Amino acid sequence: MRQVRSLAGYLTAQGVERGDRCVIFMDNTLVCAVSVYAVLSIGAVFVVVNPQTKQNKLAYILDDCGASALISDSHLHRVFTPLLKTAGRLKCVIASGDPSRLEATEVTPFEQALEGGVTELPPNGIQKDLAALIYTSGSTGDPKGVMHTHLSMTFALGSLIEYLRLSPEDRILLVLPLAFDYGLYQLLMSVQLGATLVMERSFT
Repeated sequence: MRQVRSLAGYLTAQGVERGDRCVIFMDNTLVCAVSVYAVLSIGAVFVVVNPQTKQNKLAYILDDCGASALISDSHLHRVFTPLLKTAGRLKCVIASGDPSRLEATEVTPFEQALEGGVTELPPNGIQKDLAALIYTSGSTGDPKGVMHTHLSMTFALGSLIEYLRLSPEDRILLVLPLAFDYGLYQLLMSVQLGATLVMERSFT
């Protein structure tokens, strides 16, 4: 929770506001989970993008959703760095991992973004506020962002937990990308229940 609040404070200090879109272009990692909850905690909208996404489709998503922030992994710098010059709406870019890989000076290392310490979170929004955009794969055309409100996501969470009869004692193995809706819900269900999540970067 401390990392969530620290990252939330950094995003707020960079001008990210309620309703702003924050693209999370990362592997399945703890940093990715922290990023999702930091974005939610300030009333912004998270957009998790599969780390295998090609540069042209990432460019399309950044433009289509009007991204205000990009949070990624340093090993993906060759994919996202060339897009920074044309992604004019971005207020900040953060990357986890080895900072020596980063070529662009405007990219803030994740650890540096946490240095400001925890911050007071803004007042809660309403259930009908947009919480996430989950983009389709775009295999037959441009990716399409599917809108999810806080209400729709909490309803789905409750339904899945009841259907699967999950409990806080359960351990969930996550190998699906967090950009895939059921992969994302495995994270959200674990946090909702206080269950254990075993997170793998990918099937491989």
